Amino acid sequence: MEIELGKKIFYRSRVGTRPTEDGKEIILKAKEILNKVEELKESSNLKSEKLTGTLSISSVPGICTSLLPKTIVDYKNRFPGISIKIFENGTPQIIEDITTEKHHLGFVAFTDKGYFKEHTELFYKELADCKVMVCVGRKSPLSAKNSITLEEIIKEPIVPFKPGYQMYLGILELLRKYGQPNILYSSTNSIMGKQIMAEGIGVGFCSGLTIKNDPFFTSGKLIAIPISNADIKLSYGYIRLKKRHLSTAAKEFLRVVGDNLI
Repeated sequence: MEIELGKKIFYRSRVGTRPTEDGKEIILKAKEILNKVEELKESSNLKSEKLTGTLSISSVPGICTSLLPKTIVDYKNRFPGISIKIFENGTPQIIEDITTEKHHLGFVAFTDKGYFKEHTELFYKELADCKVMVCVGRKSPLSAKNSITLEEIIKEPIVPFKPGYQMYLGILELLRKYGQPNILYSSTNSIMGKQIMAEGIGVGFCSGLTIKNDPFFTSGKLIAIPISNADIKLSYGYIRLKKRHLSTAAKEFLRVVGDNLI
């Protein structure tokens, strides 16, 4: 190709290769061509309902527990030949995973809508906007309340579902205006946190989307209570890398996600 184009694509040495400035542009164009070839192949397969391959997804816990289970069932009924891999992460890690092309799609959550302005390499689409609420076990004295204030919350032990995640960090920042939050423990095990709260110990946080199909909430073991003096919203959406070909498998998955949001 270098001979045909009359341009040097790579600098070569004993320690490896790296693209030239011309090479970077040629490689980008080559990827675009390969993406179009893949689109043609997938279009043919889709019409015959024989779509195959792997779809890798990185998602925040709220989407994993509420939206993805039903979506995956519906999707697999139509496209049994697609292997789906789901990885649960926080939004910062998901952004890194999509940027480095580790996964095809990322489902994210954040409290600041300007969060993605600096990530111009990513395409973002909002799926849902939900209020953040306090959640407690039905054994907790707080379970009878119709609403709760930040001043009341700061007096309770905080049970973090996922330390370091966007909702958790945003809530802690607000609570610090009223004192130092009492973090009950530090763990990435969200199930353990819910089980602890179900026993009436401490408070956690959730959104309207996360409680939709969560068995802890649908069974009444955990109860969501609105925060009366703070309007905290969590935006959910999906991201993908602009320069990466969005496969037919991914497009169809997003379509099923949209159907299940209605």
